[in-house]
Amino acid sequence: VVHLEVDDVQDAGTMRDMVLDFGVFKRAVRALAEELDHTFLVEEGTLKPETVAALEGEGFSLTMLPMRTTAENLARYFAERLSAEGLPVSQVDMYETPNTCAIWRRSR
Repeated sequence: VVHLEVDDVQDAGTMRDMVLDFGVFKRAVRALAEELDHTFLVEEGTLKPETVAALEGEGFSLTMLPMRTTAENLARYFAERLSAEGLPVSQVDMYETPNTCAIWRRSR
């Protein structure tokens, strides 16, 4: 779950009285989620090259990430990636199960 926050809604143009066009927002979140969907998330340098080769040889899709793939780190990763696209991300809730999640909040 990604939360957006601005000090005030836009006051001109096609996004007047909006935080952001939600079509833009949904496309960015969907693209990032699809990039990681159905892939084995692996912290860089934690698997032997032979293990990576064996997994890829079995048809697994691997995504190497520069951090441990905890819910906490994935929440921050989503926030950083989406913020880099200009989205005013204030919070990301990354669910590990239907009942547990890690929350990343932008510090002020």
